[in-house]
Formats: sequence, C-alpha cells, structure tokens
Amino acid sequence: MSAAGYHVALLSEVHHRLIFGPGLPRKTAVLLFDPGDRKTFEGVAPLLAKYKFPAVWVTDPQALKNGDRRCVSRHVWNAMKRSGCWDVGYYNGASGLVIESRDSEPVIIGHGRVAWLHADWNWTGQKLVEKLEAEEPLQQKEALVMNPAPAAADVQEFAQAPR
Repeated sequence: MSAAGYHVALLSEVHHRLIFGPGLPRKTAVLLFDPGDRKTFEGVAPLLAKYKFPAVWVTDPQALKNGDRRCVSRHVWNAMKRSGCWDVGYYNGASGLVIESRDSEPVIIGHGRVAWLHADWNWTGQKLVEKLEAEEPLQQKEALVMNPAPAAADVQEFAQAPR
C-alpha cells in the first residue's frame, strides 16, 4: 500500500484532520478489523508491526466485559490503545461506533455516510490497492459523521467493566 502512495491512518487521526484541519492526505486508507477476534489479532498484529501500519480494532463490548476467549483480553485491548498503533472501539447501540485512542478523547462515528471497502482476507496487497483505486473518492467533510464524544455514562460503564 505504501508503494502505491497510500497513507494508512488511524480513525482518530482521520477524525482530527477532518475536524481541525488540514484535511486528509490524498489516498488515505484506514485498516479496520470488525469484528476483531483473538485469532485474527494473532495473525495480523505481527504483519502490521512489520510494515508499521496502524489499524482500528473493533470488539464486542459484552465479549470483552465477559472475558470471551474468542476476543482479545481486556489487558491486550488496553495495551493496543496505549501503543498508539491501534485505535480500539466498540458499538454503542444506536449511537454508532465509539473509537478510543491513546492521543484523543473517545469519539463516536455515526451511522451516517461512512464508506467501507469490505476486503477479503486472502487479498494480496496489490489486490487491495486495485480495489482502493477503483473506489470513488470521498468528499472529506461528508465521508464521516462524527460526534465529539460518546455519552459520559456509556464511556463510564465500559471503563468500569471488570478487567
């Protein structure tokens, strides 16, 4: 992806650039794993670290709260967030996707006009670049509908879940 000129960014970075400027670099891509299960993490984390690509990890909050072994543990989830290489998130009912990052307050990605490219697990890097090249460019301000922060009660409930 880098060789094809793509800037791989965290969703929190995209949010900050859209809200506060200076906008997104041409060919910005966000790698998002949803649902993020433990086996996927064990496979992709070393590759992302090798190529220095940041990514977004979305976990079911109930699975995380209940210690579901199919998902990463609360300890790993928190370490991912602290690393600065990952944004971590969860769905908050009707509000949308809550994204937490090391460097910013939590933000909600609304259910509005969000464009996704659903990638197949066996695509090569070249296939992914070809698919991205075929997509219509997004209008920056219309691409994401974001609110500055989730409801305090939602964040507090999630933060107080057993670790």
